[in-house]
Amino acid sequence: MKTDKVFFSEYAIFVCTKCQKSITARTADSAPATDIAESIKSQWKTEMNNMGLKGKVRVMTSSCLGVCPTGFQAVTQISMTNPNDSLSYVFSPFEEANQVLETIKKSVTK
Repeated sequence: MKTDKVFFSEYAIFVCTKCQKSITARTADSAPATDIAESIKSQWKTEMNNMGLKGKVRVMTSSCLGVCPTGFQAVTQISMTNPNDSLSYVFSPFEEANQVLETIKKSVTK
């Protein structure tokens, strides 16, 4: 077995790809299921990198995070240094994604 260090040092942000199935069913949106999580991941990753957090914060997609909110998006923020800063968020990706991003940005820069 080989081990290696994690290359991000402070936070991992996981965007659930499974949530989209219930979101697209709720909204009758014909968009492919992976588009919502990928869109959030791309936007948030760009935002974190623009804030100079590359190497400190990693934004990734994940399969089920275990929150399972029907019709909503789940995102989990995991602190590599303080487990008390690890949280899950459940939100509407259409109305609340920017609000959740702002909350996460405050958390990872404090």
